[in-house]
This record gives sequence, structure tokens and C-alpha cells, in this order.
Amino acid sequence: MDGPSVTRSCVSAATWKGFMDSHGDDIQQCVWSNQRATAKTYNADMSCVAGKITGHGELTIDSPESFHYKMSIDIAQDTAHPKHFDVTATSKFLSTSCAGLKPGEGIDVWE
Repeated sequence: MDGPSVTRSCVSAATWKGFMDSHGDDIQQCVWSNQRATAKTYNADMSCVAGKITGHGELTIDSPESFHYKMSIDIAQDTAHPKHFDVTATSKFLSTSCAGLKPGEGIDVWE
């Protein structure tokens, strides 16, 4: 959907490592490639389900408590109706307490 949404999530070091693992995501059959990282940035290309979903993401660390990212995603599962999404997001650290969420879980706070 167009427009903003707010999500609260619990992220641990293991959650981040699993997300950025270049071996891929078994559930979505995703593989990250062309990964480039500096002290403040991370860029990578993504391919899921044998190339039916592709994308490029760029993450920038703004401070020890916040970062922002942009992701461009193309979905070609239905070749007659391919889809393109641009996602822009910001994230900020709230607390070491996950308020009942387990690492890797998230909930929509509002849409």
C-alpha cells in the first residue's frame, strides 16, 4: 500500500546476521549478492525464488541509535503484470526491552 506505516520489531545480533547472510534465506529462497559494507553503509542486491523477485537495497547508519534505508524491488512472477516497489524506511532504537516480542518478530503499530 502507498503511504507510511509504523512497525515495532525486536532485532538481535543473530537476527541481523541471518538477514545479511550471503548464503540466503531458506524460507523465501533469497540470496544476497554484490554486498558492500563500510562503517556507515551497507548495499546489496537480492534475488528470490530463482530470479522472480529481484532488488537492490542501501542502508545508511545515521547514529548509534538510528538508520535509514531504501530498497527497490521488482516482482516478475506474473510476466504479464510485473510489479515494482520502492521502499524508504527509517529506524530508531527505542529500548533493550522487546515488549514481549521475540527476536525477528514485528507488529504493525499503525498503518
